[in-house]
Amino acid sequence: MSTDKAELPARHPIKGVIVSVRTDKQALLVKHEEIPGVMRAMTMLLKTDAATLQRVTKGQKITGLLVRKNDGWWIESVTVIP
Repeated sequence: MSTDKAELPARHPIKGVIVSVRTDKQALLVKHEEIPGVMRAMTMLLKTDAATLQRVTKGQKITGLLVRKNDGWWIESVTVIP
């Protein structure tokens, strides 16, 4: 028996600080911790959805899921750490 489900991209937990909110690029500039087995700690531009862009601000600590899509790196399921 075979399945025809498309393989979903891998999602990796990410934790960091928002350096800037780039609405012009629909992205967040995030200084994040190392993601073991994926990438070293760095600051990078991560695309995100419009709702996230409207509810976060520069300087907030966040967690989320890092996802590699056809058009680049995305951050999903963003949660602000109090």
